[in-house]
Amino acid sequence: MDKYLEFTRRINSDMDQRIDKTSAEFKTLVKDILHGASVTGTGLEKVYRKALGEDVPSVFWKKYEKDLKKVLKPDLLQYFYYEIDNVRAYQFDTTVYRRNFRSRDYRDYVKVINNIFRDFARFSVLDVDMCDYLLEKVSEDHTTYKNRNNMNFPYVIGAMIDSGDERIIETLTDIVMNSAGSVNYGMIRGIYLSQNEKMYVLMEKLLLAARLQEGLRQSICENMDFGTIEAFRHMFKVILDNDLLRFSSVQRAVETCVGLLAYEEKGGDRLGKKQAALIEELLNDPASREKYLSSNDHMEIYLALWAIA
Repeated sequence: MDKYLEFTRRINSDMDQRIDKTSAEFKTLVKDILHGASVTGTGLEKVYRKALGEDVPSVFWKKYEKDLKKVLKPDLLQYFYYEIDNVRAYQFDTTVYRRNFRSRDYRDYVKVINNIFRDFARFSVLDVDMCDYLLEKVSEDHTTYKNRNNMNFPYVIGAMIDSGDERIIETLTDIVMNSAGSVNYGMIRGIYLSQNEKMYVLMEKLLLAARLQEGLRQSICENMDFGTIEAFRHMFKVILDNDLLRFSSVQRAVETCVGLLAYEEKGGDRLGKKQAALIEELLNDPASREKYLSSNDHMEIYLALWAIA
């Protein structure tokens, strides 16, 4: 049997064994989440959504803390609670067709909260140190699993950054600035999910250094809408200030972020300097959004609605 497949099956088996040790109700909830379901059986979905409508998500999950400790590493619990309570800082759609929209209602984030749980659960089963994992100072099996599955746990990384963990910040900096490891989607998304301005600057430096690395430039830009508004604002300003819209990958990424381009389309001709300047104004000036809603220009109206959402 292929060593990678054997390792993957072992990881999945370890996960199942952990879940089997939990209560029946928690098991029902978690098995649906791990299999990608957005709802749960036996009426638990209504209880879950009702709880999310009344308080922060951690209040619901802490009722199952005894079970959680059987699935998640205990030292990750604080990060998990932080991340699910902070979820409204992110957009509520994480698919490739996502639009940069947010909501005040936690119930709109059920799928994102489920994704966060999966991130923490799978990382817990690997039972490795995050910094060693990113630097690939782990077993060959772990490294292969990381690279072939693109398992890089952005929500765990984002929460660790926001906790002020100096080791993770130094590790990410070393990877970006000194090529100590490979830059990947999970790492980039983890930084954008954080609220650390210095880490945004790190992405700025990486983007400006990309030069002829079109693939890297594309990865940085097409994920800048995955995390916080602050991360998006920062990176969008970098793009404008350095005239990076001249690169087709950057222009396509921005057009997709603002909904001017469907995922499958090539793009590259729908966003000029005028529209780019308007986007920056709308992002930074709430009053301008109301003003442009009364415009006779359909593009100005659309972008104003996009900025509000």
